[in-house]
Amino acid sequence: MLNKYKIALTIIIILVACTITIGIGYLYFEKIEPTTDHATVFVDGDLSFNFINGQIIDTSLTNEYSFSITNTSSVSYYYNLALENIQTTDGINFELQSDREGFQTISKKLTNGSYTYSGTIKINGNETHSYTFLLYNPENTPINGKLSVELEKDMNTLANVVLKNNIINEKTKTPLGEIAKEEEGLIENSDDIGTSYYFRGNVTNNYVSFANLIWRIVKINGDGSVKLVLDDLINNNTQFYKDQFDLTFPTSSIYESLNAWYNTNLKEFDNLIANHRFCTDATNGENGFSSLTRIYINKDPIFQCLGTTNSAKIGLLTADEISFAGANNKAQNDLYYLYNENIKSGWWTMSPAKNNDGTISYIEIQKNGQMNSGTNGFLFRGVRPVINLIKKATVTGNGSKENPYVVNML
Repeated sequence: MLNKYKIALTIIIILVACTITIGIGYLYFEKIEPTTDHATVFVDGDLSFNFINGQIIDTSLTNEYSFSITNTSSVSYYYNLALENIQTTDGINFELQSDREGFQTISKKLTNGSYTYSGTIKINGNETHSYTFLLYNPENTPINGKLSVELEKDMNTLANVVLKNNIINEKTKTPLGEIAKEEEGLIENSDDIGTSYYFRGNVTNNYVSFANLIWRIVKINGDGSVKLVLDDLINNNTQFYKDQFDLTFPTSSIYESLNAWYNTNLKEFDNLIANHRFCTDATNGENGFSSLTRIYINKDPIFQCLGTTNSAKIGLLTADEISFAGANNKAQNDLYYLYNENIKSGWWTMSPAKNNDGTISYIEIQKNGQMNSGTNGFLFRGVRPVINLIKKATVTGNGSKENPYVVNML
């Protein structure tokens, strides 16, 4: 009889244990069930970060991630937005949106690996930046990775020093497409890479001393590198091309001239100069190539390249970049920073204007600072080199003519 009680008691204990185990398992299952409620909040000094949907990208949960960065101090900080350990397939695009005034949406292709997708962004004291990261994934392809924010620790990089020394303006004082004679400072925009910043008008704090030459800062690129244009010409007697049908920049006469000058004057500083993108926009527009339509008719310059991107150490400015700086085709401008009274001839841009039966004309900047669209590429004009300093380039100085930013050697 006693054995029967023991057996019954054992069965009861086993049933209770099973019930508890199943209950615990059910509770655990509930905890790990897919949900978007994985908010991540952390603080780094004066900055707080709130990833509302979490930092982990998992498209089995959601394709939309919201996050914000808040500066609780009175001083400014600098950061980049980054992706870590992305695993996906080709053909997936993402978009970064923000309700910040003046912010332009960043759209890029998602690629495998870890990388930054914005330029250096300045956050002022007592300011909050809010973002939404969207994945366009019509095939519901599995995508994994992590959203992150990289703080810029080295405050002496050229990009960071320029951002620190300037108030970031979200709008221009004068409409784009009009000449800019006043000092309009540093203005936020975006390019093919991310958030960028460009100088406009009569600025006097964008001088750089590099390779024993004086340059002017045009813009901070979306990847944190800095675009410079020489403050003078290297010559005033260069044709743009040899073949009237050739719109290929790497085989042009002007690139041969630029490359030869680079090898003589900049080769020893090669480790500080980025292999960067230079744009030849030969897409068709209204009564010419699209650069002409965009700048002369629509008055809507862009930093994105709609044509062919050439990867090189040296190149020229586009007409779009010069329009952003403060020039147009209607009036001379001897007050914006690209004007130099010592330049006595016109100089080439990279932007083709028209194709007249195989003879290509290019947008030229005349010696009075005005654009001219009717310059035959066979004619001889000046050459004003453009380079991009790498993101890690550090400087001293304040950017004035008397105390320019001096680039330190690596």
